[in-house]
Amino acid sequence: MKRVLAIGLFLWIGLTTVAYAKDEPKVKLEVSIHPEEGWMNGGYGSINFKFTNNAGVKVSTGTITGEWLVKGERYNKWDYNPNLQLAAGEEKKGNLIAWMPPKTQKLAGESTPKITGQAKVMVGDEELEIPFSIDVPVAQLPTPLKSHDGKFVAVVLQEKTWKELKNPQKIANYIDDFYAQMLDLTGNRPFNGERMALKESPRNPYFAYAGNPIILNTAFVLNSAKSFDGDQVDFGWVHEMGHDFDNGIGQYYNYGTFTEFQANIKLSYAIENLCTKNSTLKIKSWVDKKTLLTGEAFNDEYFAGAADNYLANASRSWESLSSDEYHAMFHLVIRRYGWKVMKKYYRTFAKLRDKKVEVLNGVDKIFLTLAVLDNCCKGDLVPIYQKWRIPVDGKKLQVIERKYDL
Repeated sequence: MKRVLAIGLFLWIGLTTVAYAKDEPKVKLEVSIHPEEGWMNGGYGSINFKFTNNAGVKVSTGTITGEWLVKGERYNKWDYNPNLQLAAGEEKKGNLIAWMPPKTQKLAGESTPKITGQAKVMVGDEELEIPFSIDVPVAQLPTPLKSHDGKFVAVVLQEKTWKELKNPQKIANYIDDFYAQMLDLTGNRPFNGERMALKESPRNPYFAYAGNPIILNTAFVLNSAKSFDGDQVDFGWVHEMGHDFDNGIGQYYNYGTFTEFQANIKLSYAIENLCTKNSTLKIKSWVDKKTLLTGEAFNDEYFAGAADNYLANASRSWESLSSDEYHAMFHLVIRRYGWKVMKKYYRTFAKLRDKKVEVLNGVDKIFLTLAVLDNCCKGDLVPIYQKWRIPVDGKKLQVIERKYDL
């Protein structure tokens, strides 16, 4: 039996909505947002759902549906199922990363956007719908933005952030150097050669995320900028730049954990060339944060042994490989054959793009990637792949290489 419930009561505490049914059995739903001050227009935030089972029977959550509501206009409907099971008297939470569409700020004007929706719950054999509505203000930075530019990049931070730094232009120049190194490795000019920007933005659920601009969470920006100001690499900023260099070619190889280590391959190349024994710029050890390393030493320390636990555990299948464990395999190849194979590797994907080769789906992308790398190394990598328990042999790779004319 399905019962649709009107909202019995709303309690507003900051930006938390509490909604529950008048009728017993009672299920209370509390909805809140993070960051609580609001979300960047066109940016991400999270919605937190807290269910409390005040009934004497088991409760299970069903689909939560929601949509934006601004001045009577409803748009961007979504659904989410936290799949929670609650015993009597139990509380459980679900969390959804969501997005404020770019039109929201203009549409809202001086008003406050809302997310409204309903959550389905099963109380015993009875299905209930609990409505909710919560304000999601458009977040703003407190001071204006100012850009310091290099040849390829613009670093766009708040004026108050720049005032905390000794040499703003040095920071932009370092970021420019990383762009030049990634361009050298991949031969790829992301975003059709447009200037890449790194932009300070209101708080969000991430440290930073890729795109143009790369969005930098204001909660972490000053510490990251101070690292470069003090001649130390900030891993996070450079990692996101690595993602940006997949623009235009990454559709052929990005899949699951493959996506993250591809960004770090570009970071690894750049720090080996920029953080040398004779350079001022260094990177902190991942093991001992007080120790500064060259890029080569960092790569050997962090990535070389990243797959040791996987290789020692025969019960793990290759599908469970993490980003760093894949990177360890590529690191072995790079140390054996040199970075020249990675330059050829990325340029091969550009050729596939230019020939308009069909983009594969799922794990087929991984096998294509392995075939490309094997071809760049002249067919010597099967023993390494099999050591990582990846189910490929020379015949399978040759079939892929012939099919795509590698």
